[in-house]
Amino acid sequence: MTYKEKKVWATMFSGVVIFILYIRRAVEVYRINGQEVFSDTVFWAKTMLLYIGIGVVAIIVWMIIFHILLAISEQVLKEVKKAQGQVVEEEEEDFYDVEDEMDRLIGLKAGQIGYVVVGIGFVSGLISLALGMAPGIMLNIVWLSFMLGSLLEGAIKLYFYKRGVSHG
Repeated sequence: MTYKEKKVWATMFSGVVIFILYIRRAVEVYRINGQEVFSDTVFWAKTMLLYIGIGVVAIIVWMIIFHILLAISEQVLKEVKKAQGQVVEEEEEDFYDVEDEMDRLIGLKAGQIGYVVVGIGFVSGLISLALGMAPGIMLNIVWLSFMLGSLLEGAIKLYFYKRGVSHG
């Protein structure tokens, strides 16, 4: 598995954890307060802002842990190869930061699919308002579409890194 695939997996892991925590919190609040909780837009705005903050901090911490574990695993792999008598080539440290044409194309294609999910979620949220549903439902539809769009974008990146991507 390449560095970029591992990085996408790490980011997706953080996103899934935040997604699960948010869903758990929303269901818990709904069980306690019932349907009227969806009329409280201030509560939902504060909750979503809190989870955005938690998500940013979680991704930063997880990326730090990911890079530490990656460095340790590479060093252990080098030591094992040396112990087995294999020749170990020193790799350039900047190799991981290089973004080539394939990476840009994968990012663009995955981003387009993610934006489609977000767009569908936004329109669905507007439809929910037009049908007379509570504003909290609309906010949750849009919030969940952003989260699902982000996770789908990561999954599409993994797919294209494994399968390859063409310009067509």
